[in-house]
Amino acid sequence: MAESPKNRLTLSFSSKEIFFSFIGILCVSLVVFGIGFYIGSGFQDEIFNNSEKIETRSTDKQQQLAMPAPIEEKNNPETEQDSTDLTQKKELSSQEETAQSPGAGAIASLPTELPKTLLSEKTSVPKPLTMTELFVDEKNLKTLAHVLESGSFTLRLGTFAKAEAAVEEKKRVEKFGFPSVFFCPQEDSLSVSVCLGGFEKEETAHKFASKLQAKSVIQQYHIQKLN
Repeated sequence: MAESPKNRLTLSFSSKEIFFSFIGILCVSLVVFGIGFYIGSGFQDEIFNNSEKIETRSTDKQQQLAMPAPIEEKNNPETEQDSTDLTQKKELSSQEETAQSPGAGAIASLPTELPKTLLSEKTSVPKPLTMTELFVDEKNLKTLAHVLESGSFTLRLGTFAKAEAAVEEKKRVEKFGFPSVFFCPQEDSLSVSVCLGGFEKEETAHKFASKLQAKSVIQQYHIQKLN
């Protein structure tokens, strides 16, 4: 049997009620979303912290596993016995060497005499040069012969009582580039002169000596005639 129109329930809303209802539902939704977002972010931070702790613990365990375990030293009675025996053997061998060495335990005496090897050797003392040896030297005689071919006058640069001083003077003059430097004997045969060059005329010798003095090669000179 059909229901009559009077018994039906009819709901009707005005536009204002619909608008306010929509606004209320939207506010409630935003509040629920904010609460959910806050709770979710808190859970995410906690999960991240827990993961970091787990990684740190795993890294520590790996490092502990990588480190070698400390080796405990154990006293080996056989090793200690071997080292003791080796030490005793070294001490005995050193004592035997000391006993066999001559003059062990005594202070070595200082030598008071020269060894026979040194006594048998003849020490050669250089013989001093003599004036005659300087003059009769083969090189000196050749220079003198060459000078006599040029002339009979020469420059006497100095007279020396020691042969060593005459040799030094001759070397000094030769460094200037004069090859005709030679030794001239004196009448007393106790001294020797250092002479330079050969000249035909005495005047020529004087002029050449003046040039040498101007160049500070010589300080004084004498004209000597060679016989």
